[in-house]
Amino acid sequence: MAVATPTRIFLTCLRCKTGRYMVQIDGGTLIRCNGCEWPHSIGTQAPTGTASAPLAAGGTAITVASGGASFTGGMVLAYDTGLATEILTVTATGSATSIPVSAAAKSHLTGVTFGQLAVTLTLAGIHRVAAGHRQLRRSGRWQLRAGRVPAEGVSGVR
Repeated sequence: MAVATPTRIFLTCLRCKTGRYMVQIDGGTLIRCNGCEWPHSIGTQAPTGTASAPLAAGGTAITVASGGASFTGGMVLAYDTGLATEILTVTATGSATSIPVSAAAKSHLTGVTFGQLAVTLTLAGIHRVAAGHRQLRRSGRWQLRAGRVPAEGVSGVR
């Protein structure tokens, strides 16, 4: 399966811990869960590599100088980690200089980096609601509604 941007891919959401479609937001490496709408970033993790030859649209093999055998069948790759990011699946264990993949949807130049797909939460901080508002869950989306602020203040502040 080759997935070029902008499109959607089926991954396990790191926030709602459920398999969901992820939709590309910026045409690059930012995706959003269709369930909880939380943004995630696409990146790479080991093993990684650099292509030593261009990959044409429809191409089914990544040429590398060395290390192709570390990529095994079924591994999902983030290829060309920039605005031309594409998600490719390794179809069989690679040789020393070639990695067989699903057909590419885009053309890519030589020297692009790639690696095993890594997905991270973009907003990994603590989620807080503004003072005086409370959260409601309606039709799968979080909404804010004005509420009363206690006379003592919020979070123990007086």
